[in-house]
Amino acid sequence: EAALTNEEALTVQAVAFCVREYFEGSNFEFRSFAGDYPEKNDADGNHCTYMDHFMQVFAPGVSAQIKNVAYLAWQAADGWIGKYEDPKTLGIRTTEHLHYKEGGHVSFHDDPDSVYTIVASLRRPEEYIGGELLVADWEEAEMQRVFKGPRLSAVVFVSEELLHAVGSVTGGRRDTFATELWVHDDVPYGLNGRPSPGAWSSFLETWNVKDINENDSNENKNGPQSEL
Repeated sequence: EAALTNEEALTVQAVAFCVREYFEGSNFEFRSFAGDYPEKNDADGNHCTYMDHFMQVFAPGVSAQIKNVAYLAWQAADGWIGKYEDPKTLGIRTTEHLHYKEGGHVSFHDDPDSVYTIVASLRRPEEYIGGELLVADWEEAEMQRVFKGPRLSAVVFVSEELLHAVGSVTGGRRDTFATELWVHDDVPYGLNGRPSPGAWSSFLETWNVKDINENDSNENKNGPQSEL
């Protein structure tokens, strides 16, 4: 059974297109994984469209389905229940449309501060050459599991405990829909990108201060409200 329906996949692609076309700034970037290693190729990274709040507003059913996919994996995976959080109790940290042109790839890395990562394929395997998703354990990095599933399929893994990479795309274009779940609430509008726990705490602190000030201002302006 597919992780997404064809209509849901088309919705993801349509929202990603609209974000790139009409919302400038930090919603779209080439995200490099080369870091401080100049020997790495400049193509080491992906073109990332951040769609977090856009998906929650315009396609909440897709966001709910991705959580359900993670929940099914949590139920089916040996040893996950009781060890890791129930995905349905977690918030969406980031929702990303990722595309890799010819030569694009990503080196091994983890997703720190997230609990689960869900990667859904938006293209058929025959539409691009290479670009396999590689997953490996920290202690046995040479023992790689290779995934190149059909369009609409998804891979779910524990974000911090497994390394993952994308092999070089040598032809065509690879498109995926990636979501990370974390222990905090869904990331709201105004906190773009993939926020760190510190950025999340600062955002909440700022929001709470503004909310309290607004309530105080309204009370001072309107006077005490009678209870009915």
